Amino acid sequence: MGPSATVPSELVFLDIGMPGMDGYEVAVVAPQHNWKRTRACFAALTGLGSDGDRRATAAAGFNHHLVKPLSEGLEEFVRLQGGGVVVG
Repeated sequence: MGPSATVPSELVFLDIGMPGMDGYEVAVVAPQHNWKRTRACFAALTGLGSDGDRRATAAAGFNHHLVKPLSEGLEEFVRLQGGGVVVG
């Protein structure tokens, strides 16, 4: 885990299909770093959107399953979580 592991976050987007440590692996490691003891919301990002894919992310501890590509819906999602949108 890199420096971001020490930064408190309220909303964490994890890409499921990244090489190296993918989103599922981070979801397993996160409790060991006390991430889930905060009120952080974990959102899985993936190109896969079947019911089975959604069950897998839920079982891994994700709060949300978002299917790429994301567009304007992302801003609305973040606002619904009570946060502002930071672009860039």
